[in-house]
Amino acid sequence: MAAKKAKKPVETPIYDRLTDAQKSVVDHGSGPLLAGAVAGAGKSTTLIERVARLVTQGTPIQRICLVAFNVAAAADLNKKLKKRLKGIDTGDDDVEVARTLHSLALAVFKSDTASHGTRLDHTGSLWPKAIQAAFDQLQMSGEERDVELVKKFSSKVRNDYLPCDPLLMRLGHLPTELVAAAHETISGRKSPRITDPKQLVQVFLAATAIRQTGNVQGADGIPFITFDDVLWESVRSLERDEALLRRWQARFDHIVVDEAQDLCESQWMLAELLSRGHKNLIVVGDPAQALYRFRGARPQRLTGFAGRWAQTKTVYMQENFRSGSSILDGANAVLESLPPDQKLPMQLVSTRGLRGVVGLMEPRSSTDEGASIAAACKAIKAQGREWRDIAILVRMNSQTVDLELQAFRAKVPVRLVSGASFFSVHETQVLLAYLRLIFGKADADDLLLCVTNPGRYLGRKFVDEVTSRAGGGTGDWVEKVSSSRSGGQRGAEFCAHMRGWRASMQRGATPITLIDAILEQTDYAKWHLREKAEPDVASDLSENLSRIRSFAGDFDTVEQLLATVDEMKAAQKSAAMSRNAVTISTVHQAKGLEWPVVFIPGLTETRWPIPWGELEDELRCFYVAVTRARDECWLSYYEQHDATDSGKSQRTSFLDAMMPFVSHKDPAYARPKVAPGQLLLV
Repeated sequence: MAAKKAKKPVETPIYDRLTDAQKSVVDHGSGPLLAGAVAGAGKSTTLIERVARLVTQGTPIQRICLVAFNVAAAADLNKKLKKRLKGIDTGDDDVEVARTLHSLALAVFKSDTASHGTRLDHTGSLWPKAIQAAFDQLQMSGEERDVELVKKFSSKVRNDYLPCDPLLMRLGHLPTELVAAAHETISGRKSPRITDPKQLVQVFLAATAIRQTGNVQGADGIPFITFDDVLWESVRSLERDEALLRRWQARFDHIVVDEAQDLCESQWMLAELLSRGHKNLIVVGDPAQALYRFRGARPQRLTGFAGRWAQTKTVYMQENFRSGSSILDGANAVLESLPPDQKLPMQLVSTRGLRGVVGLMEPRSSTDEGASIAAACKAIKAQGREWRDIAILVRMNSQTVDLELQAFRAKVPVRLVSGASFFSVHETQVLLAYLRLIFGKADADDLLLCVTNPGRYLGRKFVDEVTSRAGGGTGDWVEKVSSSRSGGQRGAEFCAHMRGWRASMQRGATPITLIDAILEQTDYAKWHLREKAEPDVASDLSENLSRIRSFAGDFDTVEQLLATVDEMKAAQKSAAMSRNAVTISTVHQAKGLEWPVVFIPGLTETRWPIPWGELEDELRCFYVAVTRARDECWLSYYEQHDATDSGKSQRTSFLDAMMPFVSHKDPAYARPKVAPGQLLLV
């Protein structure tokens, strides 16, 4: 398609406000460009202006590909682009300039005639079946069958673009790259059921062979691919079919890749293959913010870009428009600890003219930490901030339960973006179901939880039969079960336990007394550990039971507890829908976002870095967390794991870099009464 006649670039107020580095990206002519962009550098604005500049210079909009990290980021960029290009004749207003590499890869794969007859497993249900079939084929025991581990290894193979061929297994040869990758995958799991790397490779290859034949229930003998396979398969298609590669290279004149530090090997290969003809490839990112090693991201791919592309122009956008200078000074100190090959020669440069606050909190335990942060949030709100101005960022999903629970207790509205909710923890659900059953306000779902935890051979079929006879609803399910003969001796024993606990409640037993009786008489803990041989971090049994007992200890009666639970659930639902609530999120989910006030809890060696994580990965994660804060960054560590644990925790060494910049230890200090966003902190 012939390019439009070039128009004279029209400078805008936005362009005039850009830094020299940002203008260098916008004004770039042709050829490869590496644009390093620190946190808060106005990267999105720069990319939007770059696309606008290309369009006004005559490049048809459909010949520009702006690569976003995920679907949400692509939608946001497209929305901003439409607004920016309003009034400019683009030739096609419906073109979505921003897209993900996954969507691009899927289009490539579908255009390859060699892929015809292969379908995409949209539901994700077929691949686990292929893995189970591989377990059967290899005659593996139930204790060895770790579907999630195989799925994780499969993602690593695809993301890292490792060579694999099911025929190799039959020849008795396993590539050393695959074995090394399997070892790394196993090492990154807390409790893997497969511990032999070669066995993991064999399962993967067997499952891949089954996938390629479609010989599993639901596939109907049709080969299929998963979303993990799409990138890998599309790159293979382009590498083996020169005509297909040329057709796709001819589709775009410019490719701009955002968040390039988080691309896996397959994504890098796809972007670079499509750019090889015109060489107009711009990659934008910051290797110090690479968080997705578990998806195959390697910061060295970005730092080594100029070495792979001759005559690369390099620009560093170092000005930070987000944070106070003391926060950036601390972040720069953290940055110094990263190896040279994992960062670009950049430092955060403050532009706001505000000092900001780096604060330190030292509670006794994780429970005290949650209570202290909740109290601090209330103090900050009382001094003029909104709830939505505050975020609590954690490293591990399991940390969110205590934080959410303590916020509920303090009546602080929270919005849980990621992590585990107190009410989603399995042990919480089970014990609350028992209490509702004892109190006479349970429903059929509560009954099912009680009769299956621990298992009594009274499953869903039994519950459905009782429900059908009783007409559903809520009420006294103990009597309804008693009137059913299908439960037999097991049902009678269950009802006897329930009547005994109810009698204790009527004599004044407290909720915590009843919970202890339930745990003891059902032998729940031993059953749980036997049935759940691999509890994940978010469902650690002893920690969860301790937390529930601590919560129950606040109430004198079951009625009070259940009423509070209903109130808390209603508040949780309201906060989830509200735009004005404190955000609780993992750092990974907070990437690209910012808040005036950020709390970073759990900064102990047992929590951060996580014991099975790579030190540099954990350091980058901490760096990202710190740079989410605009005005205040509060760091917190505790001496004990929880209220019942007398073992000591060591403060993470990551804090050492930040300590020289700590200026406050009390989050309730008096803040100056000035306009939000212009808060002058001292």
